[in-house]
Amino acid sequence: MTDNGGFDERFGRPIAADEHVVFATSLLGLYGHRCAVTGRAFAPADILPHPDLDVMLFQPLSHRGLLVPGNALVVEIGAADLLRRGVLMINDDYEAYIARPELLDPPGNVPPPPRKLRLPADPALWPDRSALAYHRSLFQVQ
Repeated sequence: MTDNGGFDERFGRPIAADEHVVFATSLLGLYGHRCAVTGRAFAPADILPHPDLDVMLFQPLSHRGLLVPGNALVVEIGAADLLRRGVLMINDDYEAYIARPELLDPPGNVPPPPRKLRLPADPALWPDRSALAYHRSLFQVQ
């Protein structure tokens, strides 16, 4: 790891598959194999990707995002899908909320109130608010 908590991502350099494995394994351990949104814990898996959990990047690598804890969140596969579609968002108070209820299945359900994330004990490992804002900007949600 680098001094800034990252995994030495340099723009223009291809990312080796083992970097993804090391990063995902590290994050899964930091989160205790628990979904940050639902709080559900899962058994560690011998393979990656984990069958139940995903390491979601707020600023994707294709958008020059980095493999750093401040750009990532461990969530269940379903929550990762909702985050990637802009249905689920994270506000600056580290609460998950439904930003686009019209995209829920079935549509028309009343969205639940915001839910506080379950994050690692060390705030230095929490998502950066700038990464959260970047993710919201992808879907023009503030």
